[in-house]
Amino acid sequence: MFFSKNSDSNGGLSRFFKRGNKDPELLEIFENKGFYSEEYVNAFLERHPRPTSDDHFTLCEIYTEMGKYEDARTELMAVRPGSILDAINNGQHAFCSIALLMETGEYKKAIAAYHEHVKFLDTFMKNSVRARIAGDYYSHAAVICAIEGDEEKMDRYIRRMREWCDIFPKHRILLEVTQVKILFAKKKEEAGQALADCRQTITDFPGFKYEWEREYFLKKLDRAENYQDAKDAI
Repeated sequence: MFFSKNSDSNGGLSRFFKRGNKDPELLEIFENKGFYSEEYVNAFLERHPRPTSDDHFTLCEIYTEMGKYEDARTELMAVRPGSILDAINNGQHAFCSIALLMETGEYKKAIAAYHEHVKFLDTFMKNSVRARIAGDYYSHAAVICAIEGDEEKMDRYIRRMREWCDIFPKHRILLEVTQVKILFAKKKEEAGQALADCRQTITDFPGFKYEWEREYFLKKLDRAENYQDAKDAI
């Protein structure tokens, strides 16, 4: 998800609601249903009849997390990569592409996109303005390195995720989910038990402000098993 440096711990409200201009109805939907719901998407579309590039990236991310991959692909294709100087547009486009390809099991293409953009994205994510999106990027990058068997780079991304979690402690669960994905990508026997343990951690976690956050992480965890076929796909 794309968040600004003003994002709060409730899932990046500043990314979706401009300061001083929070839409009460949209905020209510967020609180009750979350970003990844038909209700939120419909309300968002009503308020953005002429989507900007940023809106398309937002919808791509939401649709990807909802499992509506064709819709996500449509939103991504609506935005052309910018010029070399358009770092924000290019960074979001590259990240969205990798995230969507990983979630749809197109691992060869995801890995190719990662290698094409890795130098740029590694630098892009160090900027504090992109602090929130960095966690998801490091997660995907670590899993890609695990699939390729590059332990050194994988460990580097895990270290970056730990540093990221020091800034956003509530999102430490994303690190745990990532570690489960890595175990499945490596076809480790302990992957099944790690999955069960992580599910219990999410179920018992007391730090969620909204119940939909718990469901969001549980669904993300459920997709971890998909990575057990990743090595065979490349």
